[in-house]
Amino acid sequence: MAAISFAAYYFTAPGSQETSRNNGFFSFVLLPREDRNVILILDTTASMKARGRGGVRFEEARRRALAVLAGLGKSSRMLIIEAGSKPRLKSSFIKEWLALRGIIDNYAPTDEAGDMSAALVTALAFAREDDQIVVVTDGAYDNLEVPALEKRDVRFELVGEGGRNSGITQFQFRQTYGSHEQFEVLITVANFSRQPIKAHLELFMDQSLIFDQALSLGAGEERDLIFPYSGIIGERAEVFLDYDDDLEVDNHAYAVFSSIKEIQVLLVGEDNIFLRSLLESYPRVVLTEIKKAEETFKNIDITIFDGTAPPFPLKGNIVLINTLAVDVPIRLLGQVRAPGEIKWRKNHPLMNSLELTDLNIFQAQSVAVGKGWKPCSTPGALP
Repeated sequence: MAAISFAAYYFTAPGSQETSRNNGFFSFVLLPREDRNVILILDTTASMKARGRGGVRFEEARRRALAVLAGLGKSSRMLIIEAGSKPRLKSSFIKEWLALRGIIDNYAPTDEAGDMSAALVTALAFAREDDQIVVVTDGAYDNLEVPALEKRDVRFELVGEGGRNSGITQFQFRQTYGSHEQFEVLITVANFSRQPIKAHLELFMDQSLIFDQALSLGAGEERDLIFPYSGIIGERAEVFLDYDDDLEVDNHAYAVFSSIKEIQVLLVGEDNIFLRSLLESYPRVVLTEIKKAEETFKNIDITIFDGTAPPFPLKGNIVLINTLAVDVPIRLLGQVRAPGEIKWRKNHPLMNSLELTDLNIFQAQSVAVGKGWKPCSTPGALP
């Protein structure tokens, strides 16, 4: 056992000259692994807004994350992932301290629930065998189902403490069969505290009060409230739980009744987490992903081909990324490195909300554009 303990603390690091001979034995000095990368996961779920005796949870989380950054080795790199309802990459593996500090300084929680398992799976997809994963969280999530974690170096930095909190966990309108103006309203309220509470529940339809009830909930109790509603549905319904607790955000829920059409997007190609995360960040986008498209799809508003050539004539709204199509008059000439400053048509509908001044392109494709076609952006002067 003593030999194992000795071996765990003394060895020669690769390239090290820190060795000496003493009475026939070698003694070794443990050198730091400065090339070890860190993947930092920041919990951005609504519970991080809770306030306790130690302050607001996400502010404590920011301090913990900065401490992790301060301990980063000189040649180490860090990748940052936000763990909300879906994992979001906030950086690639970089070692620029100021850029990483800026991401952590701007870290803030959302009003959404979270999926920590998905964030950890994403981290594992990027991690090398000896990389460390650090999770800064309040631990307010369901059991993690990521078996591969057992073989990885994962450290959880827990913030916050149990406190007083109750909230609205479900809010739904359901139309009664056979009637356009008869509905059932379901509101679920939960008390997450260890003490009973007394609160007040109010429901508004377009700022008009339609339901008002006093509530008493025992410690850990969850209750479903179901009641009928007759009338014309407005544009917005809101429900308020009037109770002063540590987390205000879950005391308010709303439903918006709108005719705004969802945008059906088909993404064709290998999994691209950066593009997928971007598309999923838009609330109206309904994303479908496939690796190959054998035929055109009905009821699709936009089709994106990412690195995959379309096998059929283009029709409808098509976006081509790193690929070309036979019926588009664009010819590939080759590749260029560092094409230089990008110019773009700022008054074009596709480009007027973009800012490309600080965009640096490492490698690009050089193309020849057919007659009647004009590029929206290009290195140098626009034609």
